[in-house]
Amino acid sequence: MQESLAQIRRLAIFATVVEQGSFSAAGRKLGLGRGKVSEQISALEQALSVRLLQRSTRQLSVTAEGQVLYRHCRDLLPQASQGLREVQDLGPEPMGRLRLTTTSDVAQQVLSPFLSRFCQQYPGIQLDLQLADAVLNLVEEDIDIAIRIGTPVDSSMVGIELGALPMGLYAATSYLAQWGVPESLPDLSAHRGVQMTRMPNLSTLMLSNDEGVSQPAGLPVFHRTDTPAGNATLVEQGLGIGLLPHFTLNQAVSEGRVRPVLPEWQYRQLAITLLFPSRAQLPRRSRLFIDALRDWLRDGEGKMRLQPAQLNSK
Repeated sequence: MQESLAQIRRLAIFATVVEQGSFSAAGRKLGLGRGKVSEQISALEQALSVRLLQRSTRQLSVTAEGQVLYRHCRDLLPQASQGLREVQDLGPEPMGRLRLTTTSDVAQQVLSPFLSRFCQQYPGIQLDLQLADAVLNLVEEDIDIAIRIGTPVDSSMVGIELGALPMGLYAATSYLAQWGVPESLPDLSAHRGVQMTRMPNLSTLMLSNDEGVSQPAGLPVFHRTDTPAGNATLVEQGLGIGLLPHFTLNQAVSEGRVRPVLPEWQYRQLAITLLFPSRAQLPRRSRLFIDALRDWLRDGEGKMRLQPAQLNSK
C-alpha cells in the first residue's frame, strides 16, 4: 500500500515534468528541489523498467512509453486539487490558499485595507499575493484571481469590471516652481512629459473637459518608464508631468507635494478589472473574495480610494 502511494506521487511528479518541460520548472511548480524531482522520476523508471524521459544538457524529451503513461496520469493533480477544493467548500469555514496577483500600486494604495479586513473575516483562507506589472498566465502560474487596470485582452478569462479609474495630469510642486504652471493645453508644449509604456503617447493624448470638448495634450515626452509605480516616482521627484490614475498620487496630493495639472482636462476612464480562469470550478474562497471586493469598491472607503484627493492648500 505504501509503495502504491509512492508511485502515485511519482506519477503526479512525472506529469508535471512533462507539462513544464524540465525538472527545474516542475520543481518550482511543486515546491521541490530539482534533485528530488529527478530522483522520483528515476525511481518510477526503475519500477517500470522503461525509459520515460530522454535527458540531455539542453532539453528533455518524452519517449513513446512516457507519452503513453502521461495520457493516463496527466489528470491526477488537477482532479485531486478539484476534489480538495470541493471538500473544503463543504466545511463550515472557508479554507485553503487563494492565489492573487495585481500590480504593486493597486495592492498598496487601493487593496491593502481590504485584504486585511478580508483575512480577519475569513481566517482560514491563506493569501498568496504575487505583485507583478507584467500580465501573467493565470492557468500556467496556477493563479486564482488577477486584478488589472484596463480592458483585458485574453478572451479565455472571465472578467468582472470592479470600477472606473479617472485619470489626469500631475506634476510635483518643485517641477511647477521651476518650469511654471500650465494655464492651457497649448502651454504643455513647453514642458517635459513622463511617459509610461502601454499608455497613449502624451504628445498626441486626447483629453476632454466637462463640456465634452476633446483636444490633444501636445505634451513632449522626455522621460519614460514601464510601470505605474515608476511613473509616479518620476513625477513625485519633479522630473516632469505624467498621466496617472488619481489614486496613485492621492497621498502626495493631500500632502501638497504634487498637484493636478489642468484638472479641468481629463483622460478617459480606465476600468479596474478582476479576472479568473473559469466560473465552472470557482472555489468558494474565490467567490467570497470577489463578492466582498465588489461590495467594498462600490461603497465607502473602497470607492473613495479611487477618487482624486482634496488638494492641500497650505
